[in-house]
Amino acid sequence: MKKDKFFRGSQPGEQRFFPIKSSISNECLDVLVVEDDPDVSSLIQMAIHAWGLPLDVEFVQDGYSAIRSVMKHKPDVMILDLRLPKLDGYSIMQGLVKQGNEITFIVVTGLSESDVYAIGDLPQNAYLMQKPIDLKRFRKILEKLIDEMMFSRLIQQ
Repeated sequence: MKKDKFFRGSQPGEQRFFPIKSSISNECLDVLVVEDDPDVSSLIQMAIHAWGLPLDVEFVQDGYSAIRSVMKHKPDVMILDLRLPKLDGYSIMQGLVKQGNEITFIVVTGLSESDVYAIGDLPQNAYLMQKPIDLKRFRKILEKLIDEMMFSRLIQQ
């Protein structure tokens, strides 16, 4: 049975729903996008929607909203900007890793790779992507994570 999945939120207090058909019986990768730039959020939203991957995606715009969402929804993947209002991406990752969360991070930043690592190391389960986003690479990362999730859930049964 195919099930529709939806994008949740994108602006504070606003819900945007875009159905995504899951080709996997009720199996979707739960993704939290934490991005304060509306243009980047829209690009990510349009790309994910166009690809039709089995994803359940929520958008938030700041670090505190990201933490609240993680506590509520336990995403598999967090697509995360490093420079965010209220709580930066580094602090979010460090806190989640210290708490033992097994979230995979896709860090999307305008900083150069050397600037990113000058500020601090990324967790081992993080992918670094510079802006502008390379959509081919972005899709390959998501497809790889979907495959890993499907395999992991299959062997857990």
